[in-house]
Amino acid sequence: MAKKLCKLAKKGKLDEIAALALNARFICAKCGRTAAWSENLCKPRKIKVEG
Repeated sequence: MAKKLCKLAKKGKLDEIAALALNARFICAKCGRTAAWSENLCKPRKIKVEG
């Protein structure tokens, strides 16, 4: 099971959070955290990049 950023934050695991946030493609609709993989967020939404 993937690690959720909310649980990592509660445990103070900032280094793990930073690693999972690199090249973020998703944002959590609940807390606003970002992650490269949707599995690491509670309510993931794809980040839309306008170009």
